[in-house]
Amino acid sequence: MYMPTGITVSNNAVRAAGLEEPHGHNSAGNKIGRFYYANFNTSSEVWPNVHWWAIWFYVDRDVTISGESREYDEWEGTEYIIIQNWNLDLKRGWNIVYEEWMYTTAGNTVTRTYTITTQRPSDVNFSWRFRRWGSSDTRSVGNVERQSLFLRR
Repeated sequence: MYMPTGITVSNNAVRAAGLEEPHGHNSAGNKIGRFYYANFNTSSEVWPNVHWWAIWFYVDRDVTISGESREYDEWEGTEYIIIQNWNLDLKRGWNIVYEEWMYTTAGNTVTRTYTITTQRPSDVNFSWRFRRWGSSDTRSVGNVERQSLFLRR
């Protein structure tokens, strides 16, 4: 498993797969959009500076992933700092992984901080949503968390 410099994986032999945004299909079997579990509407023209996603992550053995990585870039006079903070304690099987995306701007510096954790944030209200491709329409699909096949916290 490849990880950025600064991130430690307790067992490099782990095999993993993620399920972030499963596709929705119509009755003819054609892909028509995607489902996502988040605290914001991806169809909004302006995303909030802080928002959360949840993804399902499968590992074939228990593994811990932790650490921080930083990348720096400059483009057209703006400096970009990308920080990733990992705090995952994954058990063999399916796990829910929460991703916080935070964007800040100070002068000509944009900082993007991504926190990836298995700890569910207590103050965030997640909901399932469906976004139809080619449309700005996003619909809530109700709270299906209790019936989730992947409900492991």
